[in-house]
Amino acid sequence: MKSNPELLITEQNRIKYFEQIYQVSKALLDVQNEQEIYRILCKAISRILPEAYFVISKLMPDNKNFRIMESYGFDPFFNTIKKLVGKDPYTINFPLNKLTEDQKHSFENRKMFYFSGGIYDLTNGRINKTISKAIEKLLDIKVVCALSFSVDTKYYGGMSFFIPKSVDKTRHFNEDMVMYIETLSNLASAFIQKLRNQNDAMQYEAEYKFSQEKFKELVNQINDLVWIANGDGSGVVDLNNSFEKLYGYSSTVFNRDADFWLKIVLDEDKKIAKDSHNELLKKGNSEAIYRIIRNDGEIRWLRDRKSIIYDAKGRAIQMGGKATDITEQKKLEERLHIVDFALEASPTAVGLADFSGILFYANNAYAKLWGYQNKKELIGKHVSEFAFSKEQVSEVLSTIKKGDPYYGEGESIRRDGKRFNNLISAALVKSPEGKPICMMALFVDITERKTNERIIQDKNKQLEELISTKDKLFSIIAHDLKSPFNAILGLSDILVSDYHKMTDTDRLHIIDLFQAASKNAFDLLENLLDWARIQRGKIKIKKEPLQIKDLVKDSIKPYLIRAINKQISVENDIPEELSILADKNTMRTVIRNIFSNATKFTPKGGEISFSAIKKKNQVELIIKDNGVGMNKEKLKNLFKVDLSQSTMGTESERGTGLGLLVCKEFMAKNDGDIRVNSEPSKGSVFSLLLPET
Repeated sequence: MKSNPELLITEQNRIKYFEQIYQVSKALLDVQNEQEIYRILCKAISRILPEAYFVISKLMPDNKNFRIMESYGFDPFFNTIKKLVGKDPYTINFPLNKLTEDQKHSFENRKMFYFSGGIYDLTNGRINKTISKAIEKLLDIKVVCALSFSVDTKYYGGMSFFIPKSVDKTRHFNEDMVMYIETLSNLASAFIQKLRNQNDAMQYEAEYKFSQEKFKELVNQINDLVWIANGDGSGVVDLNNSFEKLYGYSSTVFNRDADFWLKIVLDEDKKIAKDSHNELLKKGNSEAIYRIIRNDGEIRWLRDRKSIIYDAKGRAIQMGGKATDITEQKKLEERLHIVDFALEASPTAVGLADFSGILFYANNAYAKLWGYQNKKELIGKHVSEFAFSKEQVSEVLSTIKKGDPYYGEGESIRRDGKRFNNLISAALVKSPEGKPICMMALFVDITERKTNERIIQDKNKQLEELISTKDKLFSIIAHDLKSPFNAILGLSDILVSDYHKMTDTDRLHIIDLFQAASKNAFDLLENLLDWARIQRGKIKIKKEPLQIKDLVKDSIKPYLIRAINKQISVENDIPEELSILADKNTMRTVIRNIFSNATKFTPKGGEISFSAIKKKNQVELIIKDNGVGMNKEKLKNLFKVDLSQSTMGTESERGTGLGLLVCKEFMAKNDGDIRVNSEPSKGSVFSLLLPET
């Protein structure tokens, strides 16, 4: 029986392939890096496919691009290809675009995939179609295919084959050849993964060791005590360098006696330390603050934090903790407590604010001064919310921020809206290095003092007015009261010395003059007495409903003789239905004085009229004359005691100088007001505004 030559060749090739696979597997066992894997593959494939061209590429760390690592068969054409693509092919990044489902299936299974579009499809368009076709023509390429180095969905690289027409015709690139290449790809993928895993593990181990050394170095530099013990706390595994500095004992003592830490705890704090340890064993972590006694007898405060690490089965595998020296913090807390106690006990209001003016601390006196029950209600408010004058707040803040202290008085608003006066002392709070920290202001309530000052000012003003009044009274007594008595004495002397020489007419004239002088003196005395009673507060006001028309009639009746003697017309045009609520006696005095003045300053044949009108809840009584009138200066000083003065009438009648002052005071006591309009040579109009009944 004759043998088939083709089958014989195929069998021989398979044996050859198996031998190559064995040799490659053996060589791969000793590789130390990926580049060696690529060289071994390149050498093995070139032995069985010497006429073909192929490249071995590697996926870059960005997982987006491939680069050529090894190639075969391109050397005679390298410079030409380099010129065509414009750069060294080994430096080109070939993009790994989104794979088609067929490509994805082939690459994940490390099966050969054939690119119908040739080099252009293989390079994902990185080399354009024209150049791709030129290279294919240069190399007489008929088939372009590739397979990957991958495990599951993770790609490492791959092999790309460019099969010329001559190889395809010899049928060397057949199924057996492809299977052989795919087997090599499987071997390469497995060894690349193994090598990378080994490298990752070695790198992780090195990094872990480095980080541990750095961590230990860092731990030894910190002031806190850091310790690690067995899961049951039986033995110390690691202890940093701070033990001796913190406890004052050698670390060997702690290594020999695991309970040594408890023995140096202050007796009063031992229960705290024990409870903390029991909590650690029960819950897996604990924290406590207690005191220890160092080897030199010094007492220190510690914050002790401990925890336990458990395995998956809940067994304690490690115990550790950190002890921090908080002695200085405790001393600072004590000092702050003393300062805080002093601030809270201080009667002076103290507030602290940041540089934007937001209050973050206020003592009890501050809350009390501004009328708050709880000082926490003040926190977070802007200082301008407590001040009446926003401009002053801006001035205070501006002064302080410049570094200057502020001293002054201000006015503030309590929570209920009431205003009060305070003394302000404000300045920057600075660190020992001179760095501004915040703003502080102190406030003292001076409302009572300011009230007393105002009372004193008012009393001084009243005293000045009383002194002025006294001087005025003395002036009146010295001048106005003396004048009528001089007239009376002079007329008396004439009557005594010349009585028998006078006719009855002369005597009657002197008696009339005598009566006028006496009346003037009486009016003056009456006004003086009224004024004195007002100043002493002895005037009693008894308000009652009064019909104005009758009140005017009764008030002027005793003084009509003067008007009659000067032939002055007096008209009472007041409606009978109008009435007021006032004191009868004081109002008679007011009307009498104004009428007396009108009579005094109205010439013979003049007119004086009384009228009244209703205005809302008031009645306005109008007393008008067509007398000599007054200029603006006279009107301005009409009711001023220190500038008031008597003026001669149209027939040299004398006044008292006090009549209108008495009127002003009496009108005020009757809740009324007096107003005057006057022009020289045109007369005067007095308006009395009084409450209606």
